Amino acid sequence: MLLLFEIVSFLNFQKFLKIIKTKLDLGQFIFNKCDNMPQF
Repeated sequence: MLLLFEIVSFLNFQKFLKIIKTKLDLGQFIFNKCDNMPQF
């Protein structure tokens, strides 16, 4: 039972990391977009 719990935790952790990476990539993308805009 404990092993099953650890496997589930690990999968959730992987999903969590993937979400964070997606958010970071999106943030970087937006930052680059703003950086490329002309400054007034």
